[in-house]
Amino acid sequence: MGGGAKRTGLAAVPLLACVAVLAAVAPATAAKQKVTTGIVNDQDAKLNMVLQKTKKGQPTKVTGLGATKYDLRCQTLNQPETAKNFEVDFSFPAIDVKTERKGKYRYSFSGKADSEDPFTDGFYLHAGVAKGWFTVDKKGKLQKLVGYLSMGGLSNSIPGVPAPGQCSDATRDNDTQKLHGSFSASLR
Repeated sequence: MGGGAKRTGLAAVPLLACVAVLAAVAPATAAKQKVTTGIVNDQDAKLNMVLQKTKKGQPTKVTGLGATKYDLRCQTLNQPETAKNFEVDFSFPAIDVKTERKGKYRYSFSGKADSEDPFTDGFYLHAGVAKGWFTVDKKGKLQKLVGYLSMGGLSNSIPGVPAPGQCSDATRDNDTQKLHGSFSASLR
């Protein structure tokens, strides 16, 4: 009986060492911040995302990025007189945050969604882009997130739009245009 207890104690030493090693190499992700905001020129659309940050508060990844009740302008292919707004829901895969440069906009992200990513039913093809920039104060702490979403899709079943239906956001001349799809949220 005494020998069995001794073996159990010795077996616990490698297990404790293994747990200590795993704890030491675990990622230093300290916090997750939920961000919810509206969409420019879209009364009921909502943008939701989770921002993962290091212990020092630096953003590392955007997950759970999605929009609900997002208005897309839909029309029969090449027939603008058939245009109407149609609400869709969609989400993006996880996006890594990049360090841009020192200054006001220190971090950014840019990600794409395709037909493999969740989107409102009834679309046989869809794609999108999400871009964002994080402002920081003089101490380097996150202040604000600004950016935009841009989506498009094809469907044969949009109510009130004869097939084939094409839906899309307006094309941007530059990233800073405050068109439909733009968003802004405080991170404090």
